[in-house]
Amino acid sequence: MVLENQTDSVAVAETSWPADVRDMLAELDAAFPKMHDRRVLPRWVFHAEAFLTIDHTVRHQLWTRDINSWNVGFMSREALPVGANGTLRLEVPGGEVLVVSGQVKRSREFKPGWFEGYINFMQMIAPDVIERTKR
Repeated sequence: MVLENQTDSVAVAETSWPADVRDMLAELDAAFPKMHDRRVLPRWVFHAEAFLTIDHTVRHQLWTRDINSWNVGFMSREALPVGANGTLRLEVPGGEVLVVSGQVKRSREFKPGWFEGYINFMQMIAPDVIERTKR
């Protein structure tokens, strides 16, 4: 895990995301409310634009849904290859960019042209970094 200082924001404020992204995020959040969360390690809501680079060449745009020290839930306009390793980049509150290696554990279509899934981090995100993602 690396934190890079960020001078120009790479994350787009959620309010300026495309309407279809905001709509799909709201639909997913409504379909899977936190009260039905059965995870051993709970995640909390964390909406951010992110980019996953697989094989050092293919860059996928994602929008995060929730996060904890070991995983991040996302949605995307394209299916990601389950089992693929990559580098995830996302901005955390405070303006720094989190760069972390991870593996796609799930990517499934929930609506035509929209996919949801999660990425498992290869190492635990430091508590001081992950604490900044809590609202």
